[in-house]
Amino acid sequence: MNLPIPKDSASGLALTSLFGLVFGILLKKGRVTDYNVIVNFVRLKDFTVFKIMLTAIVVGGIRLRSQL
Repeated sequence: MNLPIPKDSASGLALTSLFGLVFGILLKKGRVTDYNVIVNFVRLKDFTVFKIMLTAIVVGGIRLRSQL
C-alpha cells in the first residue's frame, strides 16, 4: 500500500517536504549528523549510526513483508 501523494500538485510537494523535514529532525536528534559520531563510527568506537541504519532496515523489512 502506497501513500496517495499527488506528484504534480502543491499539496504533494508540501507533504513530501514535511516528511523530509521530520526525517531530518529525527536524524539530528539521533546525533547521526554530528561529525564526531560519524568519525567514531568509522573508527568502530560509536555505533549510533549503525543502530539507526539497522533500525531503518528492520522497520522497512517488516513494512515490505506485511505488504506481501
